[in-house]
Amino acid sequence: MRPLSPQRRLALMRQRLPGRLGDAAVRWRYLLLAALINLPGSALIGGGGGICLLAGLTGLFQLRATILTILLAVLPFPLAVWIWGPGVLEMLGLH
Repeated sequence: MRPLSPQRRLALMRQRLPGRLGDAAVRWRYLLLAALINLPGSALIGGGGGICLLAGLTGLFQLRATILTILLAVLPFPLAVWIWGPGVLEMLGLH
């Protein structure tokens, strides 16, 4: 895969996945990355860091868009603490 351009890699991914799944995976790859980061049990597949490492190794993700994706993926938790205060940690059983 190394000698292939990012466009050829995307085309290869589109071809290898069945039916509409290939088009959706290519078109919505950043949303898929955010979902994988937030997936319960993602630690079993490397956690957020491992998932992002593998995504970066593919060469299919742009740095700025990936950073924005990660920020939006993890935003709900800090936003909840900011809005409702640290008491939300107790409510969620995390304190």
